[in-house]
Amino acid sequence: MVAVNLMGVCEAIAVARSAGVDPKLMQEVLSTGAARSGVLETHGQRYIDNQLQGGFRSDLMKKDLGIASAVGTHYQRSQPATTLAHQLMQASCNSGFAHLDSAALGLLYDRLNGNDSRRDS
Repeated sequence: MVAVNLMGVCEAIAVARSAGVDPKLMQEVLSTGAARSGVLETHGQRYIDNQLQGGFRSDLMKKDLGIASAVGTHYQRSQPATTLAHQLMQASCNSGFAHLDSAALGLLYDRLNGNDSRRDS
């Protein structure tokens, strides 16, 4: 669930930046309603501040998502959100962000949108 929530947080921050909205303001506003979450508050802040050293490493998140995916496959369960999160975390790790906090997924979103000047690996 953390990884799926993290995907939404990174997308929201990337869109806010593209629209010229201060991502800290966007985070503050979203935190007052149903979008409020620990992922938005903690990982979102790490991504916004580009403070990605330490925390729960991307390679460990990828490993855990692989385990979750394998369990779902074993029990013949469809897991589209887990599968997408695993693929995105794999891409993040392949992009050089494996040893950064899993919030470095935002750096992958930056790169996919043509703005990877914030890279911190």
